[in-house]
Amino acid sequence: MSVDKTVANLAKTIDYIDELDVRLRKRTEQFTGQPFPSQITQNSVTNKKSIMWQIRDIPDKYRLPDLVMNVNPTNLKTSYKQLINRRRTIGGFLEQHWGEELDSMSMSGITSNFYGPLGLTNLKRRDTDSFREFEKFVQIYRNNGSLYDEKTSMIVAQGSIIMSYDSCIYSGYFESFNINETIDKNFNLQYDLSFKVTKELFPGKRNTFSNVTTVLRPGSSKNDVVTLDIT
Repeated sequence: MSVDKTVANLAKTIDYIDELDVRLRKRTEQFTGQPFPSQITQNSVTNKKSIMWQIRDIPDKYRLPDLVMNVNPTNLKTSYKQLINRRRTIGGFLEQHWGEELDSMSMSGITSNFYGPLGLTNLKRRDTDSFREFEKFVQIYRNNGSLYDEKTSMIVAQGSIIMSYDSCIYSGYFESFNINETIDKNFNLQYDLSFKVTKELFPGKRNTFSNVTTVLRPGSSKNDVVTLDIT
């Protein structure tokens, strides 16, 4: 009789743990905006497209590590716009077509949870890995490719910002960067930014990105390669 009771209690405990696991998955997806890793099956896509940032065109002695986003932005929007000037004259309207303006990319998202030694934290969030990674991202925006001397505050090198995503390389600069903190998400920070694209390359491949491998595009020649997604 005691054995049956023990088994019944064990079954209840397992059900309770499963219920907690489901809650944890839903909570994690709510905070991060990304699917819970364990939901990815063997027959589904195991790679996710991670956005990578780099500062290029600076001397090797000033080279900075590449930044791979742990959590991609929730939204990514690319805007294309024609550059047309219109003015009114005595004889009517005059239009001047100057081709396209620089492409603009806007994105918004949320950071990963601020986990400390004792779990989720807001008070000690600056000591968490998630906050430090986000701080690196903010520093890339604030410098916008410029490197300063700590003593004189003079620019010692001027580079360009590189964004690599979905086998494309975008070179450009940041126009704006906003950080939002809301009471309903105490353990995350929301952000939105605008990135102006001066040059686009597809398919893109950079050997300097860490932990990136390349494979042949199906049906293509040997020198046609595409960047794999980061797991």
